[in-house]
Amino acid sequence: ELYRVLKHGGFFITQQVGEDNDRELVNMLLPDLPKQYPGHDLAHCSKRLEDAGFTVIESDEAFPEISFYETGALVWFANIIRWEFVGFSVDNCFDSLLRIEDEIQRVGFVSGGAHRFYITARKN
Repeated sequence: ELYRVLKHGGFFITQQVGEDNDRELVNMLLPDLPKQYPGHDLAHCSKRLEDAGFTVIESDEAFPEISFYETGALVWFANIIRWEFVGFSVDNCFDSLLRIEDEIQRVGFVSGGAHRFYITARKN
């Protein structure tokens, strides 16, 4: 659809949240939860654009670190990002939260990686 509506030589620029966003944090709380968006990364999305007739002219991927210094802040984060922390609740993740609190008390924080990528493509 994107290819159809862009004029010849038109540009598509996108920034996306990738499949590995917050995976370490999700695994700390919900270790058996599969990825919610498998294959949503720079390589797969670039290929889909190229297969549709676009030329990828610039792209990059980044995995910046995100850290939490309080267990309550991580609870808030998991609650507002339900699509990544599917099934999260304090009750069903209580044992994991206790382990996380111990880690924060011992080390000072817990962290994981965000996942972002961008693509600039031109319609041929």
